[in-house]
Amino acid sequence: MNQSPLVVGMLLYPGFTLLDLVGQLTVFSMHAKLHLLWKDLEPVASDSGVAMLPTTLLGDCPEKLDVLFVPGDFGTVAAMSVTDLISFLQMAASRADYITSVCSGSLLLGAAGRCARRTGSHGSVRREGAFSRMRRTTQLCSRPY
Repeated sequence: MNQSPLVVGMLLYPGFTLLDLVGQLTVFSMHAKLHLLWKDLEPVASDSGVAMLPTTLLGDCPEKLDVLFVPGDFGTVAAMSVTDLISFLQMAASRADYITSVCSGSLLLGAAGRCARRTGSHGSVRREGAFSRMRRTTQLCSRPY
């Protein structure tokens, strides 16, 4: 039986944590068609300065994703205020079978109203001033989708 590969969208944004992305990317790449998503196709710098090259514009994201993945970073709070990014996550998450994140990527999903039940993150999010936002996010995520 031949199964078609999974379609996985992995969000990039300035300052994302490289470790949060690369481990999952490596595993997904064995069994999926990957889309590294961002608003343009210019390299996107990670928290360590290593840049990733997007493969797909946000506006060209496949209609249906099997998995939508969001990495975390120490600048997630800033990304939460980018209206176009949050709108994209709302749209893409509504059509994805699985919505996943690592660490503070859950805050971006929460800002888009797309967490299932509860969300959590690394304690450093408190130091970045996101704790009150994380509380609101957890409340938003308490209703099932």
